[in-house]
Amino acid sequence: GQMADEERDVIVAQFRPLDLEVKRLSIAWQDAEAADDWDARMTVIEALSTLQDKTEAFVSAQAERLPRWLEFGDRLGAALARILEGETDYIVGVRLPSYHTIWFEFHEDLLRTLERRRDAE
Repeated sequence: GQMADEERDVIVAQFRPLDLEVKRLSIAWQDAEAADDWDARMTVIEALSTLQDKTEAFVSAQAERLPRWLEFGDRLGAALARILEGETDYIVGVRLPSYHTIWFEFHEDLLRTLERRRDAE
């Protein structure tokens, strides 16, 4: 069935801070790598773990209406597990299913599902 505008707006409002955090962490990671800053890298990884908890809560809350989003939660969780094992290419790498790459797919799916165009960045 069609989703009411209010429902759509609520989902977008819940998603937006998560999306902004992924973007912030991706930049922070690239900066930490460029500076070879171990502490900054650890801070990003810890923040990604917190973000993953929030993302899993978000997809669980939508699961009845949008069960396929659970798969994005699982895939993001799998990328995070690789990151926590030290495979940090899984943060923003483009040649593998990195957190950032999966998130981009999730974002595209969410926009398609909600029949919206991407907000002007």
